[in-house]
Parts: sequence; structure tokens; C-alpha cells
Amino acid sequence: IKKENLSALASAFRTVLLHGDCVDRMRLYGKHGKLGTMNLRSIAWKFLFGILDESESITDWLDSVKAQRQKYKQLRNTYCNPNKKITQGDPLSMAAAEANANSSDPEWAQYYKDQEVKKLINLDLDRTYQEIDLFLQSKNKAMLANILFIWSRLNDVGYRQGMNELLAVIYLAFY
Repeated sequence: IKKENLSALASAFRTVLLHGDCVDRMRLYGKHGKLGTMNLRSIAWKFLFGILDESESITDWLDSVKAQRQKYKQLRNTYCNPNKKITQGDPLSMAAAEANANSSDPEWAQYYKDQEVKKLINLDLDRTYQEIDLFLQSKNKAMLANILFIWSRLNDVGYRQGMNELLAVIYLAFY
């Protein structure tokens, strides 16, 4: 946020968020297309997705967002930065990993499954809203790829084509 916009943001924050009915106010402003001009769209989505609770204090909101960010960081470290160093030589060939998912070394089998999922995700992300500069930036593509991969590892459904488009809309709203 630029310094010159800080006073407008503070005013919008007071107008919408410092009331017991802030979610209703956000819905009303959103319905009339005013949240974007007030720079509150990102905060509004956090309420509407249930990340923040309007009955809590601002301090609780900050603590909640901090905890969610820490949780994401831990998940990213667990799933996107594997601890196992893949430098000791490949005990499985790609063909063997694909042919036998129940390999004698389940860590290597999981590694190859993960590589296939990551390849699918990246193929889809390369086609995601190419007309929007935000989605052309490698930093944003990497973040989307991490989010999709973590979600696929945490959920039985795994990754499916089209999830990139859903995430892109949510990412754009929060951005």
C-alpha cells in the first residue's frame, strides 16, 4: 500500500470493519462494487472464506492470519522441499516407478508420483489466464504450483485439471 493511500485505507477500514456487522457491510459494499475501490477486497475475502471471524478483535485477526501463514510455511516445507536428498543415486528408473507404485522404496515411489503431479500442475499453470500479467510472473506461478501441490497431497482427490483456474480466481481476489 502506498503511503498516499494509507489515509483512504484507514477510513475504509473504520467505515466497514470496525462495526459488529462488518461482514454484512462488506457484502453490501461488494454488491455495489465498492470494496475494490476501498482496497478492502482481500480482507473481505478472508471473512467470506471464514479465515477471519467478525466477532474477534483486530489482534485476534492478526494472530489468525499469522498462524495460517505459519501453517502454510510448514506445509510448503514438508511437501515442496522434501527432506530426503535425491543425490544418492536413483534406485528406481522412471519406468519402474510408474510400473510399480508399491516399490521396495516407498519414498522414491512417492517422489516419482509427486513429480508427475507437479508436471501436470505446471502444464495447466502455463495455460492459466495468460492475458493477465500476474499469472505470467514466475514468482506467482511458483506460489500457485505450491498451493495446488500441497492441496493435492492433503486431499484424497488429488490434483484435477481445472483446479488451477479455480485457484487463480481466488488468488486474484486476494492479490
